[in-house]
Amino acid sequence: MISNGIWPVKKFVDSIAPLQSEDVFVHFREKQKPADVVAEGINDLQKLGFAAGRIVANDRVDLACCLGIGGVQLSGQGLRVWDVRQNFPDLRIGKSVHSIGEAEQAECEGADYVMFGHIFPTLSKKGKKPQGLQALHELTSAVKVPVIAVGGIKPRHMSEIKRAGAAGAAVISGLLEADNVQEKLEEYKKGRVQ
Repeated sequence: MISNGIWPVKKFVDSIAPLQSEDVFVHFREKQKPADVVAEGINDLQKLGFAAGRIVANDRVDLACCLGIGGVQLSGQGLRVWDVRQNFPDLRIGKSVHSIGEAEQAECEGADYVMFGHIFPTLSKKGKKPQGLQALHELTSAVKVPVIAVGGIKPRHMSEIKRAGAAGAAVISGLLEADNVQEKLEEYKKGRVQ
């Protein structure tokens, strides 16, 4: 579950509040918002009952360390995994990648997992060709760390994502635009056809 970077943080927190007891990671991907606003959202999630270990800050090592949350997701243009790992050896570190070479580099530097995409067409990457399932399979076969697929993923895609070797999927609009976020999450878990 990734925030969309458009909604106010409070709206995002309120929209996913019903998932506090679910086995999901919440990824705050808020590139344009200041640290104090994101920190408030993270604290609000914890007050609702979301486990700190299941909250991830995008490119904000400072927030991850100061708030004691589950980790940091480094962007492709962000800090190197190696630099973060050397200074924060216990921090869970993910890295966004777009090629096998980038995934291998992240793994070599000590990433705990990589996020790869976009797999399917998505409005957030309008006009850009998706990587596709074959590229996902090739990448998961090339590295030992878990690979999280992202981009245009619907519940009906989940079985294909798993067959391609991904450890999981990250979703933005598929959950945020749902009338009932809990029911939609169940569809993703079961890979239901829409």
